[in-house]
Amino acid sequence: MLDAATSSDASCTTKKVLVLSEIVKVEHLTKYFPVQKSFLEQLFTRELSYVKAVDDVTFSIKSGEFFTLAGESGCGKTTTGRVIVKLLEPTSGKIYFNGADITKLKGEKLRLLRRKCKSSSKILMHHSTHE
Repeated sequence: MLDAATSSDASCTTKKVLVLSEIVKVEHLTKYFPVQKSFLEQLFTRELSYVKAVDDVTFSIKSGEFFTLAGESGCGKTTTGRVIVKLLEPTSGKIYFNGADITKLKGEKLRLLRRKCKSSSKILMHHSTHE
């Protein structure tokens, strides 16, 4: 919450609080990729190995905020983005958009959500260039 304004007089004090709504919320997001083994390795080991591309990522983006995901090359930034926009399925965790859980969204519902997001981003970009 941000303090938008505070006013007071002799009789009372009021405080207006600006509450920013969460547009995107990510909780404990993980994405693991299985490691391909050679034929001989597959014969002698039953244990599966994984590359932990994204491991327990949690954050939220609120209306009016700028958000940057920064890190070293190969740390999982692109994979995190792909999981959030549902180009890849998460191994575990939750993804919320405007309060709705979209983690398991598929098919036509996912297509409609993407269309809505694309329209919203065009409106926001158009609005910001005309201010």
